[in-house]
Amino acid sequence: MPAVMTVLADHAAQQLLDFSQKLDINLLDNVVNCLYHGVGTQQRMAQEVLTQLKEHPDAWTRVDTILEFSQSMNTKYYALQILETVIKTRWKILPRNQCEGKPRCPCTNHIAFTKPFSIINLVYILKQEWPKHWPTFISDIVGASRTSESLCQNNMIILKLLSEEVFDFSSGQMTQVKAKHLKDSMCNEFSQIFQLCQFVMENSQNAPLVHATLETLLRFLNWIPLGYIFETKLISTLVYKFLNVPMFRNVTLKCLTEIAGVSVSQYEEQFINLFTLTMCQLKQMLPLNTNIRLAYSNGKDDEQNFIQNLSLFLCTFLKEHGQLIEKRPNLRETLMEVRNLQQFLPKPVGYMIGAQTDQAVQEHIIDKYMLLPNQVWDSIIQQATKNVDILKDPETVKQLGSILKTNVRACKAVGHPFVIQLGRIYLDMLNVYKCLSENISAAIQTNGEMVTKQPLIRSMRTVKRETLKLISGWVSRSSDPQMVGENFVPPLLDAVLIDYQRNVPAAREPEVLSTMATIVNKLGGHITGEIPQIFDAVFECTLNMINKDFEEYPEHRTHFFYLLQAVNSHCFPAFLAIPPAQFKLVLDSIIWAFKHTMRNVADTGLQILYTLLQNVTQEEAAAQSFYQTYFCDILQHIFSVVTDTSHTAGLTMHASILTYMFNLVEEGKINTQLNPSNPGNNQVFIQEYVANLLKTAFPHLQDAQVKVFVTGLFSLNQDIAAFKEHLRDFLVQIKEFAGEDTTDLFLEEREASLRQAQEEKHKLQMSVPGILNPHEIPEEMCD
Repeated sequence: MPAVMTVLADHAAQQLLDFSQKLDINLLDNVVNCLYHGVGTQQRMAQEVLTQLKEHPDAWTRVDTILEFSQSMNTKYYALQILETVIKTRWKILPRNQCEGKPRCPCTNHIAFTKPFSIINLVYILKQEWPKHWPTFISDIVGASRTSESLCQNNMIILKLLSEEVFDFSSGQMTQVKAKHLKDSMCNEFSQIFQLCQFVMENSQNAPLVHATLETLLRFLNWIPLGYIFETKLISTLVYKFLNVPMFRNVTLKCLTEIAGVSVSQYEEQFINLFTLTMCQLKQMLPLNTNIRLAYSNGKDDEQNFIQNLSLFLCTFLKEHGQLIEKRPNLRETLMEVRNLQQFLPKPVGYMIGAQTDQAVQEHIIDKYMLLPNQVWDSIIQQATKNVDILKDPETVKQLGSILKTNVRACKAVGHPFVIQLGRIYLDMLNVYKCLSENISAAIQTNGEMVTKQPLIRSMRTVKRETLKLISGWVSRSSDPQMVGENFVPPLLDAVLIDYQRNVPAAREPEVLSTMATIVNKLGGHITGEIPQIFDAVFECTLNMINKDFEEYPEHRTHFFYLLQAVNSHCFPAFLAIPPAQFKLVLDSIIWAFKHTMRNVADTGLQILYTLLQNVTQEEAAAQSFYQTYFCDILQHIFSVVTDTSHTAGLTMHASILTYMFNLVEEGKINTQLNPSNPGNNQVFIQEYVANLLKTAFPHLQDAQVKVFVTGLFSLNQDIAAFKEHLRDFLVQIKEFAGEDTTDLFLEEREASLRQAQEEKHKLQMSVPGILNPHEIPEEMCD
């Protein structure tokens, strides 16, 4: 801290907000300095000035000057924050000449570029600019990387982050269409990136650069075309050059594990080669008489991570490709070496445990299977009991995520019997969930939502997501719903619901919604009493996230409607028990869902509405009030999507819903007056209501066209296929101006065919007792 604090004069500070003057860099440095080192009024004034400057719409024009001339790294960091804000919120309205200059600047500014925040900003820009406005990005970054090793190392980090943004974290951050476009672009240009990685691995003696390249390669392996893996020297390079080097062995083993997890049939020889080469190297690194359990206990963090990674490699390979090894006689010796290791490593036989019928044996195998992950887990929990800050350590959090991923895979293989393992870690796992939630919330409160992009926070969120995946995966496979409801659900709700509700939108895990949906689907009516608590925590806050547009938070909106669908299908009485205002929100969200541009959301919304209407019919006490309040509104909204060409894929479901609704009217199941201001026959009212609705929306239609269409809505309401074609005919008509001459529409013939359809339907109804009211049946039929 400086001996003498800079005095911040109010009039001088305001100069920073006057964009008609040249920026005073020294003054800005002093203000930032006061923010970090000042006290009291001085610090508050600095905060206010910097906040106003950051929020100014032209603040971005100062960024280049600040990065070039400022002597304070804190000031440069502040400038990069301004840049991040403009990239995320105002990029598309900036002048194109400014946009085209920004991405390339950091590549030559080594001082600013070495700050991770600058690299993240460049990745955000790339998501906006590449490939449309910066088609040469890949060739530019590859070319620049060959000029300087330090620049190459930074560029590897850029490529790694870009891969993560596009392939791992695109959900909820960009539209699916945009994500697909970026994925296709990266795959198409990957050859240049791969050549750069090869060049570094084969020629560089710079250890940090090589390590960064291996870390980047690791992010690529789950999506690159398989030819780059199996038709090049990549595997042999990883095994022979890097596996036995202590600095590189962990990331190399992770790369080999990713490759081992690929499930394809055309590269059998390459998989066998991968296994034999790796095992040969391991014999030199890890003699067969090594006591791995003891080595793990006494090892340093790096050595323990190596044993964990080795375990994951063997489990992954033998699960996916064990049969390849078993059927090769010349590999028996290698298999014997693996068996010698198996006494210390978890057995990759989770899928066999579920087939074991003896419960005692099953529990023993699960204990053995999860031995190593549980040892690491117990160690972390013991440390956290003494000092909870251990859960802020990046490596510890990564270990937790890795352990939980192992549990998720094992649970998938074992099924319900995995309750033994889940019960062992369940309460500790939920306590970790709560603690990490508090850490994330505190970080957001201190640093803003941008902190959610930092690696540590991402790792914490990974732990939370894997926790929910594990619980959801086990619940879906559980064969004892009562045990789930009594022992597992209450602590889960306590841990996740309030956290979800209080968090900022960017930090809410969509897996909370999918887990709740899984629980409702599994427990059915047994969970009805908990639905109000679940809804209070997740309903309105999620709806506020997704109702602004049709694009943000795609995972949240998908899981949100899956949850609604589950409650609607299994716990419908809970809907009737919530306050009317909240029920209206539920119905509004369903309507909004079937108007959605995402096909899966729209389909789910239609299915929810169809089931809702059927459920309402069974609730006599609530049905009539529902019809009087919502029937006409629902009808109007359904017709709005029926006549929207972007929703033609849902026409069959539209027809199903409309035929059901018109049947309710025609069969007299709606006893209340749908038009209380002018009581009368509901069928006549609905016919007039639909006709007026369509005339208002499509004034170019002739009255005769509308009349025939409305007639068909009732005549064909017993035949969904015919009703669907009737809708399709109408969609053709609304695109054309028929004028006064409607002869080419053959309306009279169509009207006659509809009358015949109505007569046939009436005869069918008369043959089934109870469908028609007594006064609708001719006297001769009553004799």
